Amino acid sequence: MVKRKLAENQFSLSIRGPFALRESARFLAGWPPAEGIATASADAIRLVFVLDGFRSHAGVHVSQEGEALHGALVETEDVIAAERQVARLLSLDHNASDYPQVGERDPVIGRLQEERPGSSPRAFPLTV
Repeated sequence: MVKRKLAENQFSLSIRGPFALRESARFLAGWPPAEGIATASADAIRLVFVLDGFRSHAGVHVSQEGEALHGALVETEDVIAAERQVARLLSLDHNASDYPQVGERDPVIGRLQEERPGSSPRAFPLTV
């Protein structure tokens, strides 16, 4: 994992398994229910969301550096809650190291893995 000194409003997430931020960003920014909450660029994604429990809201700029994601927050001081939620939204809240083996067993998943390297299942960010 990449280690670096973080400011109070920043966090770092370890990536365990295949992951490419550009694929997650492309998916979220192009998913109609996420319109207005996700904006993608070539190397980052910006997300805005209500923190779990409807306590507050947060904005975060997420970038990838090797096997880590780095988030810079605005509009919240609850870094831990925002970090947990971003990890869940991008499906980084679990170890996906065995995800390539799923594609070996299932030809449909295997084809999708070949077509979109670094892509993985996503947790949908919207709740009711």
